[in-house]
Amino acid sequence: MHLLAKYGVEFTFEAPVVKVDDTDFAASGDWTPAAGDVKVSKDGGNVANIGTLPTAVGGTGSVLWTWTLSATEMQAKRVTIQVVDAALENQAFIVQTHGNASAQHAVDLDDAVRAGLTALPNAAADAAGGLPISDAGGLDLDTMNSNVSAILTDTAEIGAAGAGLTEAGGTGDHLTAVPWNAAWDAEVQSECTDALNAYDPPTNAEMEARTLVAASYATATALATVDTVVDAVKVETDKLDAARTEPTGVPASNESPLTKLDYVFMTMRNKKTVSATKKTIFDAAGAAEFEYDLTDNGTTYTESEANAI
Repeated sequence: MHLLAKYGVEFTFEAPVVKVDDTDFAASGDWTPAAGDVKVSKDGGNVANIGTLPTAVGGTGSVLWTWTLSATEMQAKRVTIQVVDAALENQAFIVQTHGNASAQHAVDLDDAVRAGLTALPNAAADAAGGLPISDAGGLDLDTMNSNVSAILTDTAEIGAAGAGLTEAGGTGDHLTAVPWNAAWDAEVQSECTDALNAYDPPTNAEMEARTLVAASYATATALATVDTVVDAVKVETDKLDAARTEPTGVPASNESPLTKLDYVFMTMRNKKTVSATKKTIFDAAGAAEFEYDLTDNGTTYTESEANAI
């Protein structure tokens, strides 16, 4: 039997052995492992007693045995277990190792990222530090390298700090110390004039002569209307600071906002009485103003709308 396991790491496996002069596997009653029955050879070297004798696997009808090789015994390319006992047919198990430069196979099957191949980056492909991939396919590194080389050739002409650049005319002064001139001044003024004409604001002469369209002015009549509206608004807002008379009677559903607040304040501040069937709300003077009918069926407690006493 050939097995594969990691170099230098304790390895446990289950396997049967055959009884002597028989084709059946040996159960726990057929063989009792003893020192010298099981030996180990590392890379074809001298055999030595195994560090841990095999043990029978329990369960009805079991003919399996558990075999354990220590971490030290697993430090070899090949580890051969020989089983020699009068109760058994002579047998052997060969374990090849992986995951180490000294193993039979340097590839580390326990390393899901790069299988122990240190020449590869220790990161998943397309992740930070990993190998690049082409999501769309058709990755051509040769063409990419050629394009980069061409770009470097072109950009080299620019030179350090743009030394290879010149302005139109090629004098090499890069437009430094060029004085402002009348032609530029006229051009800027022309552009500003075009912009103002498109906007068409009132001119200074129109403002002084008051020749604008009448509708554009704030007339005395319009200002008087605004003043009237503001005064009316102030009358209403002044009510917010003034003391108010306590309401009486049953509150209607369409009371004004301030009156609704008055009823809320009355309900919160004033005396209330509650019986088994009524909740009564009183005014500040102690007179009953309105009441609620109360019901409770053991599941739901209900208060009616406010109603007259």
